[in-house]
Formats: sequence, structure tokens, C-alpha cells
Amino acid sequence: MQHPYFLGDLRIIDNLKISSLFRHLNNRKIRQKYTKALQISHILQRRANVCSGGEKARANILRGIIERKHILLIDEPTAHLDFKNSQIVAKLLSELSANKIVIVTTHQPSLFKSGNTIFLRIKNGVFHEDNNII
Repeated sequence: MQHPYFLGDLRIIDNLKISSLFRHLNNRKIRQKYTKALQISHILQRRANVCSGGEKARANILRGIIERKHILLIDEPTAHLDFKNSQIVAKLLSELSANKIVIVTTHQPSLFKSGNTIFLRIKNGVFHEDNNII
């Protein structure tokens, strides 16, 4: 999604728990680990409608992680973030790519340069590998 969807009157923590309920996932330990990594512990008890765009963006990444998906498709994960938080998110997504497929669209490819990164460009509707992006 271009903009993370949260139920505004619910706390971030409750929004994160909703999808796990339907899949009967116990993801408390995973949630705690990545909440700390994304530096969003301070927003878990806030209602979603008072969180900033960057806080919601990081909470949305957390939602994808705790749902234990094998593939993460993330559109512009750093668009609403300052440089420090962009680096945190990029590093985390790079680490996650060791165990799952992480596909990121970005206008900041330099943040995502790592050993297991493949850059693709779309030209005339065709994908082309381009490791000279940076």
C-alpha cells in the first residue's frame, strides 16, 4: 500500500494483533524483537490516528514481519522516514533477505546496496538487471 492502513481509533499494538488473530499466530517474541529493531516501542500504546506517517510506515513493516510471510513486497519503505530511520529500515530488510524474499521499490537504491541485492529497472515494460544503479 502507498499509505499504511490502520484502524485509527485502535492502538498500534491492537492493529498489529488483528491479522494474527485470524491465522492463530503467537508472534509476541517476534513482535518484541522487531519493535525494538525498528525503534517503535514508544508508539505501540498510541492510537494509530495520532502517529506520524513515518511511525505508521515502520509499524506497517513490522506487521509484514510478524505475519511470518515468506515474501515481503514493500513499496517505498523509506518514503516517510528521515535518513537515520531509513538506514535502520534498509539494514533490517537486508538482514531479513537472508531468510525470505524481500522485494523493495525505491528511489533511494544506495540504502539497499548489500551483497544479496539485485537491482532491476523496467524499461519499455521489460525488466533489466542493473547493478550499476548507484
